[in-house]
Amino acid sequence: MPRSGTTLAALALTAACAACSGSPAPTAAGQATAASTPSPTAVATPADPPSLAAFVPEAEGFVEAHRGLQFRTQPRVLLLDDAAFRARTGGGGGLDPTLIAEIDALQLVPRSVDLAAAGRQAQSESVVGLYEPPSKTILVRGAAPTPFVREVLVHELTHALQDQWFRIDRPDLDGPGSYERALAFSSLVEGDAIRIEDEYLASLPARERMRARLEEDAATGVRGDVPAALGAILHFSYTAGPTFVRALATVRGQAGVDAAFRTPPATSADILEPQRFLGATVPDARVAVPAAGGPVLDHGAIGEFGLRLLLTHAAATGAVTDADADAAAAAWHGDAYVAWTRPGLACLRDALAAAPGPDHALLQRVLAAYTARASGVTLAEAADTLTLTSCG
Repeated sequence: MPRSGTTLAALALTAACAACSGSPAPTAAGQATAASTPSPTAVATPADPPSLAAFVPEAEGFVEAHRGLQFRTQPRVLLLDDAAFRARTGGGGGLDPTLIAEIDALQLVPRSVDLAAAGRQAQSESVVGLYEPPSKTILVRGAAPTPFVREVLVHELTHALQDQWFRIDRPDLDGPGSYERALAFSSLVEGDAIRIEDEYLASLPARERMRARLEEDAATGVRGDVPAALGAILHFSYTAGPTFVRALATVRGQAGVDAAFRTPPATSADILEPQRFLGATVPDARVAVPAAGGPVLDHGAIGEFGLRLLLTHAAATGAVTDADADAAAAAWHGDAYVAWTRPGLACLRDALAAAPGPDHALLQRVLAAYTARASGVTLAEAADTLTLTSCG
């Protein structure tokens, strides 16, 4: 679901890959506001390096040693204060109108919520570091080489190293229908960087680790509420990606992580259930894009993540139990959606693969329970698909 007519995961790629920072906690998915003045933990101490420039060679060496690759060229690093960082990054691009329409169509967020404003604030004010693939430049928001600034620099240097070896700016993931592939790739990119960042953090003395966490809280502390669904979308790559990469590294080692950049995971199910990517399950079914009921806005696949998002919302409304929502989402084996608009409404129709058997029965039961309680949502059943249509 999109950026410039692309899908939801392309947005995740924008927020996570092109504007990545340290690993945000799930609660950091809200409207984060940078502190207007540095917190005490953001002030350098005698234990810190004399300057960021003095730390860069050490950080490069750490990343090379822990990532198992050498920098081919020297990355450019800029340490910027809040004003300069915002000016350079444009204050965040906000949410694509197509994504907003699709969230509305699935009724994941009350219409009273200003999603455009929430997205702009969440994207612009919680970003503390960024790697720019076109200019090969690392931007870090900070005034001194404190533990958190150094942690962010290690994360961004990992992205620079990834880009030099594997090219992480991939235009083919920006087009219509790219939702799942883009989300899966951004999860690989962020998961790998967070893995190295966490190893750096673990190498610091306990006092410096505490300073890093306090400084992170001050820089990206939540100043309001953002709907859970939006937070989950914006931070999926940061929360699910590290678990996927660590599982991959455990089974296949560093070479396996490198190979994944050459042949990336293709679905959010690969990320959520790494054994799928490791070859322990049958291939997912191919599903034809269903017919639209109006001018087409977007198409693609919502994936296991999208299905989980929908069923988690259903459980929150009391339509289904948490256990049923989790089990039904795990039964995802392929889907295809189309979104369209009509006066005053946005609609999305998703055809889910559901071959006859236990998974079909489970999905049918859970989705039927949801549609029975939801307004503007219908379910159509066929031999090998279940088609959900939602307008909001």
